[in-house]
Amino acid sequence: LKKGNATLIEWLDSPVVYRAEPVFLEALRTLAREVHQPERSFHHYVHMARRNHREFLTRERVRLKKYLYVLRPLLATLWIEQGRGPAPTRFAALVEALIGDPALRAAIDALLRIKRSA
Repeated sequence: LKKGNATLIEWLDSPVVYRAEPVFLEALRTLAREVHQPERSFHHYVHMARRNHREFLTRERVRLKKYLYVLRPLLATLWIEQGRGPAPTRFAALVEALIGDPALRAAIDALLRIKRSA
């Protein structure tokens, strides 16, 4: 956590919790905010977006949900770049906070509807 492990910070922010000691979990979440290293997180998400782009979006056929695998880390980099602290795990929180353009928002919403129905 002290080294800025973005994956661990995401786990702490995840809405899915299988088992937890609430006091300890909240202490870890507080500590995560205190030791957040924006530069490390930023580079983690840039690397993730590049890797996902290379692995999923350069193929002849691309499954629609794979676009989300690139979009989420890109939004996380914007979040960090704007000095908002650790990026939230929930995609909807990123979109709501960062996407103001109505056309882009509509395209993302359409993509999410398609993903949910599949």
